[in-house]
Amino acid sequence: MTAKNTPQRRWTEADDATLRSLYKEISARELGEILGRTRAAIKNRAQTLKITKPGENNGFFRAGMTPWNKGSHYVAGGRSAETRFKKGARPPNVHEVGHIRENSDGYLDIKVAPGKRQWVQLHRYNWKQHYGAFPHPDMAVAFKDGNKHNCDISNLELVTRAELMRRNTCHNHGPEIAQVIQLRGAVTRQINKRKAA
Repeated sequence: MTAKNTPQRRWTEADDATLRSLYKEISARELGEILGRTRAAIKNRAQTLKITKPGENNGFFRAGMTPWNKGSHYVAGGRSAETRFKKGARPPNVHEVGHIRENSDGYLDIKVAPGKRQWVQLHRYNWKQHYGAFPHPDMAVAFKDGNKHNCDISNLELVTRAELMRRNTCHNHGPEIAQVIQLRGAVTRQINKRKAA
C-alpha cells in the first residue's frame, strides 16, 4: 500500500488498541496491511504512542545508549587537510588598529581598537584627537569643502544639526530635482511596505 492511494484518516481508539497489541509481534508493513495504513504511518503512530519493539530505538538516542562510533577518531579524507584553518592564521577581513576603510555612506572609518565593532568615522576621530572630545550630540562635524574623504582638521567645522540639514536639503538643487528626490522617496517607501507585507 502506498501513501499516494491511502487516504488520510484519524486514528481511532480501536486502531490504537490493535497497534498496541500487534506492534511488537509483527512487522510495521504487515500491521499496515491489517489497518489499511502505510508502513510510515504505523511507525509514526507507534513513536507518538511510545510503543517500541525490543531493541528498537526509533532513530534517536536515549539515556544510557552507546553511540556506534564511540572511541573512534574521525579523519576527514580528500583535500580536507589543505583547506582547513591553520593555527595562527587570520581571516583576510581582519584589520589592524589604524586601518582606514570607506563605509557604505561614503565616509572614511578608522579602526580604533581590536575587535569586530571598533570603528569610528575618521573625521569625528580626528576632531576628538584635536579637541579632546567628540562634539555634543546636538552638533555635527561637517566638511568645509564638502569632500567626505578630506578629513584634515583644517577642513572640519562644527555646525548645528539644523544647519547641517539646511546644507544637505534637496531644495538646494532647484524645484525640479527636489520633486524627483521626493518622488523617489515615496516610491521606495511603497516598495518597502510591499516587501514587509
